Amino acid sequence: MATIREWWSADPNERFWLEATDRLDLGHDLHAPAFDEEGKEYWGYSLVRHCALGDVVMHYQKPTGIVAFSLVSGLPEPIEMEWIARGSSARGKGLRPYMRPGYRVSLTGFRPFPKPLTLSAIREKQAAISETIIALRDDVGAPIYFPFELSESRPLRPLQAYVSKLPSAFVDLFPELLPAQHAINCGINDDGSRAGQSDALAREGALRERLHRYRERDGGLPRLKKLKALADRGQLRCEVCGFSFREKYGDIGKSFIECPPQDGMIHGSKPWLTLEQLRKHLRSLSRATIAGLSGDLFSK
Repeated sequence: MATIREWWSADPNERFWLEATDRLDLGHDLHAPAFDEEGKEYWGYSLVRHCALGDVVMHYQKPTGIVAFSLVSGLPEPIEMEWIARGSSARGKGLRPYMRPGYRVSLTGFRPFPKPLTLSAIREKQAAISETIIALRDDVGAPIYFPFELSESRPLRPLQAYVSKLPSAFVDLFPELLPAQHAINCGINDDGSRAGQSDALAREGALRERLHRYRERDGGLPRLKKLKALADRGQLRCEVCGFSFREKYGDIGKSFIECPPQDGMIHGSKPWLTLEQLRKHLRSLSRATIAGLSGDLFSK
């Protein structure tokens, strides 16, 4: 049995998948057979079992392109399903659908993209995509289960795989996919429902489940927080004490906002402190300090 290389497992930013299908009920679930027509494991099916709670599944609806996305809301479960491969080789064999063992992953939060990412739009960036994929393969090895065939002799085209791994570097190339990047920060509740935070940047600390539960730290969150702060205020300041690295160190500090002491105080408490709780604590200490200094002055 072939082994899937989870090259993405150590990188919290690699949480994107692509479902390529012509089904009409997009966003309901992912489901695929356990084996191909020859009884062998095929990565285009097997990757369904490697989706983790809270991951983003983008939907490539043939022939339009990437039209929508959903969030994974359940762990893979074995099912009996009716399935037939839809590739050209399967059509040539005249195969018919039949019942077979498979796996299903539930989805939630289905959302169409305001502007679908068409195949022609993807092809316009074929050179940049090729560079990105070559760099990724050099870094993590192969295979990476990329959903598109890249060739110097013909335009990029989708593979016949049902589910593929979509690298975050690919997603970064297309502004059309930005809603999926934001949605991944909303998180999934423990019961599998989509989290209801109004702030798309409030996902840090969400519980995530694979084979065990752990407290997640989203590697893309600092970048999104910085971009939002710069857009709203034109500068980066600590949300607790107001400290600015740019004011202290000049231009070399303009892109820094990480404050390990405050971060440690928030995450070192059980339950975690909110920003407002830490601000109140800081204000109470400031008032106590002022009162103490006033007492010292009047006692002299």
